[in-house]
Amino acid sequence: LEYPDTTYIRPGGNLLLIPSRLTMSLQDDGWICRAEIIWHKGPGGGRPESVRNRVTKSHEKVFMFTKQRQYFYDPDPIREPLVRSYTTLGKQKPGLMRGDVQRDFRVYLNPMGRNSGSVWEITPANYGGSHTATMPQELVRRCLLASCPENGLVLDCFGGAGTTALVALQLGHRAVSIEISATYTREA
Repeated sequence: LEYPDTTYIRPGGNLLLIPSRLTMSLQDDGWICRAEIIWHKGPGGGRPESVRNRVTKSHEKVFMFTKQRQYFYDPDPIREPLVRSYTTLGKQKPGLMRGDVQRDFRVYLNPMGRNSGSVWEITPANYGGSHTATMPQELVRRCLLASCPENGLVLDCFGGAGTTALVALQLGHRAVSIEISATYTREA
């Protein structure tokens, strides 16, 4: 779920923190927030803003929710490449942890890479249609690869330009997209 928190109260420009309010409301309703991901829009990313009294927004928040304690999560498709295949715990910094002594053995890491971090740098989408706030396909792809089982059903209740449904179908999932705007629905 991606929800831009660039909504302000006028006048005065007070940031409403919509994603945080939505997260707390969903938690109060029984949802479990499993991850907060920062979508960093990369160098020069983000929409141009003509603001002089605050910084320009270059990120969005993506929250991953579940209703159940048991849920599908596969970290492998979104792992990050390793710098090296092993670590020598304690060898470089002996005594860092209580009882830690200098070691000379190696601990081998997952050859598929390290667990994905919570900041994803993805360039915003260039969309030629009338929707002004489309998500990049790569952002949706990562979310679905990690959180949707094979042939899963993906529901997007704010369908917009249809990016989520498109990526879901490309990955072999089923998709339902709901959108109130007839224009966006036709374009999707």
